[in-house]
Amino acid sequence: MLVGQIHDSIVADVSHDELDIFLDFVKHVMTKRIHKHWEFLSAPMEIEAEVADLGATWFDKKPYAIGLR
Repeated sequence: MLVGQIHDSIVADVSHDELDIFLDFVKHVMTKRIHKHWEFLSAPMEIEAEVADLGATWFDKKPYAIGLR
């Protein structure tokens, strides 16, 4: 579930079992499909993710590698 979006960042509440599926989908939309919607974008897009364990705070977020699995 998307919890919030600010400029170019999103906050989501995602089940641990669905995290990789969610991030793969988000990466596809934000790096591939975006060019179909806004054709004037010519620069390649990249995304980064940070993940906090269940019950942890945002301070505890750690970088998370995104890759199509």
